Amino acid sequence: MAPIFTGNKFGFGRKKSVRSRSIISFTGPGSSTTSSTPFSVPFNSPTITITCEGEYGGSGPGGAGGLVSASFSGLQGQTLVVSFAGGGPGASSGGYRYSRPAALQRGGHYAGVFVTSVSHANSLIIAGGGGAGGHADVSAGGAGGGSTGGSVSPLPPSGSGPNQVRYGGGGGTQSAGGAGGPGYEGSGGTGSALQGGSGYSSDLGRSSSGSGGGGYYGGGGGGSGYDSENYASSAGGGGGSGFIRNDGTTISNTSGGSTSPAGKVIIEYYE
Repeated sequence: MAPIFTGNKFGFGRKKSVRSRSIISFTGPGSSTTSSTPFSVPFNSPTITITCEGEYGGSGPGGAGGLVSASFSGLQGQTLVVSFAGGGPGASSGGYRYSRPAALQRGGHYAGVFVTSVSHANSLIIAGGGGAGGHADVSAGGAGGGSTGGSVSPLPPSGSGPNQVRYGGGGGTQSAGGAGGPGYEGSGGTGSALQGGSGYSSDLGRSSSGSGGGGYYGGGGGGSGYDSENYASSAGGGGGSGFIRNDGTTISNTSGGSTSPAGKVIIEYYE
């Protein structure tokens, strides 16, 4: 008589393991400090979904950061790095409003995830940071995120002399950093890969422009305006651009969609 094979010999009737969906959140430092934290993708997580919120730019008011979300496959076992960095540095001295000191205007950090290590080439997904605002006319910074960060329009003349218009920083794009805005006292710095451009402080420290937000490419810093005893004015910085690697699905990339003051990254995965 031929042997009778049970279903279990061929795997039939076995109880399938149930994978649980987990969520881990990372919050940025919310200061000039940067941070990088590793995350290992579990081997049994064929897909992960990542949502990033860029940081607001410095006071003035600053521009909102970007909001970006996408799903990725085939990253099992790889080490990702969650990073908050790239906000353009504040000017060397504070801006003034009617001879009162004002806080330095630092551009917002990007919130991004990279494969293996933080580098432009290893970018997986990035939400751009908002540009910082300028003092003293309260020139708002440009919003971060989207394929191109927000730019800042020129401001009216800041004094009675010629050519005293000051220009805001340009937004970062998918291929280059935003241009630094020219100004009567001095120009803001140009953005670059993952880095916002710097602001500019006038010679007497009474006019300080906004720096650019970090991003796939950072925004440019604003131009510094006319410097006088009781009135000084300067422009805001541009926002950094967002980024999603071309194999990302269920894509959303919104300029100025972040409500996070310090930046945030949320990763959904299977355990």
